[in-house]
Amino acid sequence: MKNKFFIILMTGLAFTGCNEDFMDIQNPNNYDATTYYINAASCTKSVNSIYTIMLHKGMFSRDWYFNFDLLANEAGPLTPLQGQIAELPRGVYDASNSALSPTWDRLFRMVLRANYAIDVTSKWIPTLEEEIALKSRLIG
Repeated sequence: MKNKFFIILMTGLAFTGCNEDFMDIQNPNNYDATTYYINAASCTKSVNSIYTIMLHKGMFSRDWYFNFDLLANEAGPLTPLQGQIAELPRGVYDASNSALSPTWDRLFRMVLRANYAIDVTSKWIPTLEEEIALKSRLIG
């Protein structure tokens, strides 16, 4: 008797227990551009994210100085250079050069983040006078 009651109860819950409204809920922790960039701290973070690219490979690390010293003929190779790095001092490189492509990728990423930071910061509506000055500085 208990087993039949349990089966009937589970069958009834399966057909009536869920509906579409119950399954379609909003995540309160989900952010997008309209809900995140609404204050000074988040707009400042978006501008700061531009400068974090400087820490990536191909930027201001060993690769940056090594590649541009070779491009400017300020550094001569102490050992024979191999592969696409050997193209830099001779000036015969192109866009497919694997020594320079990380640098170009990071530079374009900086431009993308800068354009996005300008876009979201310009939509922010500050309320205090200090925030108005901060908005002007962040966009600049």
